[in-house]
Amino acid sequence: MNFPGKNLEHGLKKAGLLSFVRELDGNENDSLDNYLRDASMYARVVILSVRGALVRKFMLAAHALGMTKGDWIFLDVEIFQGSYWGDHDWKAGDSEDYKARKAYEALLRVSLLQPTSDKFQDFADKVKERSLRDYNYTISEGEEVNFVIGAFYDGVFLLGMALNETLWEGGDIRDGSDITLKMWNRTFS
Repeated sequence: MNFPGKNLEHGLKKAGLLSFVRELDGNENDSLDNYLRDASMYARVVILSVRGALVRKFMLAAHALGMTKGDWIFLDVEIFQGSYWGDHDWKAGDSEDYKARKAYEALLRVSLLQPTSDKFQDFADKVKERSLRDYNYTISEGEEVNFVIGAFYDGVFLLGMALNETLWEGGDIRDGSDITLKMWNRTFS
């Protein structure tokens, strides 16, 4: 299971909401039918945190087992959009597309929203310029700036705002609770 998947597992266990975990490594020899049969004995919600092609294989296997008629729910946690994670859509342009489309009716995908605003595009352009100027790294034609970079930038900026306020007020910058409170419900541009 990937790192975000482990975090999800830990959180669900801590909340007492997790009854069964079965990890897989994505090996072609793994029988998805067996995974699904095992899961069906313990749960009605199946959380997938895997690459797109494997989501489709799982959903086709679930459909073949009759698990996509409403008794089971499948969650696809799409960590990032990009070539590493692959395409999470049902359509692959093959003879299984019809079945996959039906199977995906039982699937809820949770993913991060890729920013499309002009403001984010301006930020991405600046990242590309600075990558070349400061690090002699050229971002390839068609390669997108990962939006996590923008979120990380915003997080560091927000932390800086909270630290500056704390120092201005004479507070203790080692007080993580106070710093965190200063970061909540803030907007900035």
